[in-house]
Amino acid sequence: MLLSYESMTERQRELYDRVKNASRFLDLEKTSKIGNAEVHAIAAALKETKLTELYLGWNQIGDVGAKVLAEALQENRTLTVLGLYHNEIGDAGAHAIVEAVKAHSTLSEIYLHANLISDVGARAIAETLKEKTTLNLLDLRENYIGSAAAQLLREVLEAKLHIDNQQNPLALSLFPRSSPVEDVQTVFRLLLRGSELQDQSASLPALPAAIAEHILSDAHYWPSVHHIKRNNFYDVSLGGHVLQVALPQQSIQVKSILVLREWKKPRPTNTADSAAFDVIVRDEQGAVQYECAVKATFVDSTIDFVTIWPASHPIIGQMREGWQVQVGRRMSDIKRLEHRIIESNIGQHMQFARLSVQYI
Repeated sequence: MLLSYESMTERQRELYDRVKNASRFLDLEKTSKIGNAEVHAIAAALKETKLTELYLGWNQIGDVGAKVLAEALQENRTLTVLGLYHNEIGDAGAHAIVEAVKAHSTLSEIYLHANLISDVGARAIAETLKEKTTLNLLDLRENYIGSAAAQLLREVLEAKLHIDNQQNPLALSLFPRSSPVEDVQTVFRLLLRGSELQDQSASLPALPAAIAEHILSDAHYWPSVHHIKRNNFYDVSLGGHVLQVALPQQSIQVKSILVLREWKKPRPTNTADSAAFDVIVRDEQGAVQYECAVKATFVDSTIDFVTIWPASHPIIGQMREGWQVQVGRRMSDIKRLEHRIIESNIGQHMQFARLSVQYI
């Protein structure tokens, strides 16, 4: 369901107006910080715009936002190029976008490189594109698609497909599926009050809140906020290779922190702490409340991964909205110049890093 202009936030109205009034080309990359909430306004404007090329790369658009865009594309008849590269779109979102092409008479180029698409999404896309569409180019580079699924796409699209430089599928499989906040709340309410079973006179029993929460916890069915980097790993303002996220509003408790780092080649062995993560927890005022070093779990020769639990670091369970988590390789001002060459070298060897904070 698309937003009305009256119900939009100021930020959403700004984006709506830019898309609606654009005559041909619109670039909303990087600095726009567009997430799923902002995409609703863009989707509403696509129904009325004369825009032909829209670039939304380097933002935080996930499956929810991609599905909203896909719905809007079915009512748009002007767009020819859609750029969604370097976002957080997974299998369901990518498939929805490509599926929308079947009902779109002008869209010919879709750029989905550097997202979170796996074999599941690739196979669904291949099946969809067996039907004739207007698509002349589909860019799926730098995702997590294996050779067999990639071959299926090549057989369907041939020269219209760009699919090289795939990343290790294991890196994607290590992260549990992030659940939208609304879904978690819905499931929790159903567990609390019980629910009638379809076509049966019986119903599910209502559960105490503590047991309902335990069920969701065992299933790792939590929403998450995350930060992903694929390039430019050294952040001068933060003093190192740092990933950083802040807990959103209405977050009650952090359940876990997951960090992954993928190397282009087997990890460097010339630095003693190349396999360690420094963790800094800050409160809503930016004051440091906790610091520690966490040794990575070596999943294979090119992946470092660790899950940080409140049981081992109690401060994590005390975090609230507005608190920040920084994870990376941080150093003092005194050491920064001394180690910049080493840090730069490490950055050249890394190709992907992700920090996810799961919460309820």
